[in-house]
Amino acid sequence: MLEARAFWVTAPGHGEIRAQQLRSPAPGELLIRTRRSAISRGTESLVFRGEVPQSEWRRMRCPFQEGEFPGPVKYGYSVVGRIETGPRELRGRVVFALHPHQTRLIIPVSAAIPLPESLTPTRAVLAANMETALNAVWDASPERGDRIAIVGVGVVGALVGYLIFTVAFGIGDTSIFDWGGVLSALIGTVIVLLIATMALRLTSSRPG
Repeated sequence: MLEARAFWVTAPGHGEIRAQQLRSPAPGELLIRTRRSAISRGTESLVFRGEVPQSEWRRMRCPFQEGEFPGPVKYGYSVVGRIETGPRELRGRVVFALHPHQTRLIIPVSAAIPLPESLTPTRAVLAANMETALNAVWDASPERGDRIAIVGVGVVGALVGYLIFTVAFGIGDTSIFDWGGVLSALIGTVIVLLIATMALRLTSSRPG
């Protein structure tokens, strides 16, 4: 039997790499060797710290999850890998799958999304983030002339901005940012920080 290694949250704030034996894939299944696996800083931080509310345990389950909240639980949902065993036409293809962090995995063919050769595994592993960003854009239904504020420019925030400006509005990548405005904002931020620092020093130096 093949052996795989997977990350498990064993208790709030604690995790370990566990070895597990894999059976042979059945007809209609794929054996995939992982090339990239992405960690969600938001959702998976909650899982790791054991902070998923009990009311959300069922809703927060991910495909192919093993164990239960708060732990031990094998969690994660962004894997890119190469098919080692499966239908002849799919062998060797690089695919994306919603699966916990694991070095090798067995999933149904229907759970694997073949990726174009031009897309690197490093970028493809962001597919789960792109899905979240796409749903946000669909829900917001932005139109030209709207005033749009994106709070937070992490991975999802940046992808939301990309989708709105390049896909929804058809503006080229180089037109997304007003670099003069960005520079002005940075200078203004530095000035405000300097003034705030001086004010704090003056306050702390006063007697009483």
